[in-house]
Amino acid sequence: MLTIGLSGATCSGKTSVASMLERVLTSCVVINQDAYYHQEESDKHVRDPVTNMINWEVMEAFNMEQMHQDIISARQKLRVKSNPEVGQINTTGILNSLLGQHHINKTLLNEIEKLKNTPIMIVEGIIVLNDPEIFKLCDLKFFIRIEKEICWNRRKSRVWDPEGSCWEESPGYFEDIAWPGYVKCLAELEETGLDGIKFLDSNQTTIQENFTTVISEIVEKFKLSS
Repeated sequence: MLTIGLSGATCSGKTSVASMLERVLTSCVVINQDAYYHQEESDKHVRDPVTNMINWEVMEAFNMEQMHQDIISARQKLRVKSNPEVGQINTTGILNSLLGQHHINKTLLNEIEKLKNTPIMIVEGIIVLNDPEIFKLCDLKFFIRIEKEICWNRRKSRVWDPEGSCWEESPGYFEDIAWPGYVKCLAELEETGLDGIKFLDSNQTTIQENFTTVISEIVEKFKLSS
């Protein structure tokens, strides 16, 4: 079994990469940190002392205890779970639909086919690698960097409320809280000297290219461990 940690800035493409991996890796499950945000009215939240806005970029914003429990439970299920439809899945077709003009060479495709019965968990979120428990669990760790201007241009065009709950991001949140939170998160990872994190780019590198890098690393890790 392999556990992959995938972190990075808002709008860096990490969730898209995780989703693509889940489609291609047939014995895979994704745990998204976003699913563990406390409700807005929760007293667990930390508020910015200047703006009084909730800080959604810190560990206190998430129910990490529940996330840890769900990760343990999912890992146990993955170890015993089998997918009877694995042989019917067209990996080549899925990759072509995901990558478009970006092609994966035949050697890599053959190696990906060998992963069909390998249990793989992907833990994805803005600060998952800053959590010591999750960090220790991960066999591979990726962090996607981004520049401020590019991040803001993507974020300001994001649709935040697809289900019609009328929620809107507070004006100034990105500048005052989201971006400083990313800078702090990245600095902690860089300055503590944590080994094994592969840093990816989201400025010039496409989501498809980052996906290809990650799945290539997964293939190499599987080959070394088998």
